[in-house]
Amino acid sequence: MLSHDDLLTIQELKKKHDIRSNAFTLASVLLREKPGLLLKLGVNKFLRVFDPLYQRVERRRKNWPLDKGVTELSGKFLDVLRREKPSNFFAFFNFLEVHEPYYPGDNAEGVRQSILTGEADEGYMRKWRQLYPREVEYISSKLEEFLNALKDLDVLESSLVIITSDHGQLLGERGLLGHGYYLYDEVLRVPLFVKYPENLEVRLSGSASGHISLVTLKSFILSILRSPDSLFDDSVLFSNTVFSESYGIGGITVVPKTPEETRNVENLEKHRIAVYHGPYKGIYNVDDKKLECVKSYDDSEITEDVKDMLIKDVKKFLRQARLKTAVRKINLKRKP
Repeated sequence: MLSHDDLLTIQELKKKHDIRSNAFTLASVLLREKPGLLLKLGVNKFLRVFDPLYQRVERRRKNWPLDKGVTELSGKFLDVLRREKPSNFFAFFNFLEVHEPYYPGDNAEGVRQSILTGEADEGYMRKWRQLYPREVEYISSKLEEFLNALKDLDVLESSLVIITSDHGQLLGERGLLGHGYYLYDEVLRVPLFVKYPENLEVRLSGSASGHISLVTLKSFILSILRSPDSLFDDSVLFSNTVFSESYGIGGITVVPKTPEETRNVENLEKHRIAVYHGPYKGIYNVDDKKLECVKSYDDSEITEDVKDMLIKDVKKFLRQARLKTAVRKINLKRKP
C-alpha cells in the first residue's frame, strides 16, 4: 500500500512537472524518476479494481474496519513495557480507526464523486455520518483502556501524553467528503489533549488572543525535555498565526468526463494556503496569487488592512518555506 511519504513524493512530482489530472503523464514521470513508486501505485490500483477480494482478506482482521489495528498495536506495546520495564521511552502511535473506510466495500467512490461534481451521493454521505461517530466512540474507549493500562504499570503519572489528530473529516458539509485537499475548518481544526508529567511544574498560559492556534508539537516536546527541573510555560503551544497547505487531490485518481468536472478538478489541484491570524482566517490561492476568502470568528470587521495582513503572513510563510527547501538541498549535496 502507498505510504504517506509515497503520497508526498507524488504530490511533489505533480507540482514539479505541473501535472494536473493526467494519469498517463504522471505514470510517465514516475517511470522515468521513481519506477519503484510506479510499481507500488500500480499494485494499489490493482487492489482497488479487485476490491471485493481485497476486502475479504482485510475482513479476516478482527472487527475490521471498526478496528484498524489499535488493539493489536497497543497490545504489543504494552507487552514490551511489561517485559522490558524501561525507565525512559518514547512511543508514537498513528491510530487509523476514525479514518475511512468505514464499512467493508467502502472504496471512496463517493469521495471521487464529490471531487468531480461538488455533491456527494446522499446515501454514501448518510453511511459515513452514521459510522463515523461509531469509530470515534471505539477509539475513545480503546485510548481509555490504554491509559488505564499505563496507570496499572505505574508509568502514566510520570509520562507526557499527547493525543491529537492530523486532520478532521468532511462528512457531507457543503456536499463534500474526505480530507487532504480542502482547507475548511472541519478538516483543519482538531482536538488536542495534553497530560503533563507529575514532576513538571507547568504554568498554563492559554492562548494570548483567545483563539487557540497551535505550533508544532516537535517544538513543544523539545521545550519540555529542556526544562525537566524548572517551571514550564506552555505558551510555546500557542501562536497568533498558523498555516495549513493543500497541494491538490494527491493519491485519489479521478477521471473527469465533462467540462464542468474538469474545471472542478483543476480548481482543486491548485496550491492553497489557509492562514489563521488571531480572530481571522483567510485562504490564499498561490497559483492564482489571490486571497479567495476571509472570515472572522468573533464578528471583527474585515477591512482591507486585515486582508493585506493575511496576504503578508502568507508571503512571509512562502519565503521561509523556500529558504528551508534551499538549505535542505544544500545539506543533501554535502552528504557523502
